[in-house]
Amino acid sequence: MKRRFPNLDDSAMPFLKADRQRFESYLADRHDLTMVEAREELDDFLMVENLAREAFDYRSRAEG
Repeated sequence: MKRRFPNLDDSAMPFLKADRQRFESYLADRHDLTMVEAREELDDFLMVENLAREAFDYRSRAEG
């Protein structure tokens, strides 16, 4: 996540799962984004991560 959002502080990570709206606000503030931009960036990041996980799972099943 820090590769995509380099201005994140490690201490912010715990509230990502607990309060998405708060995290989006934090992300917007740290990266000079609007709330809409922060939400879209986070959605894009999570989608890519999910696709990568699915591809890994598919590959693992195909090889196993």
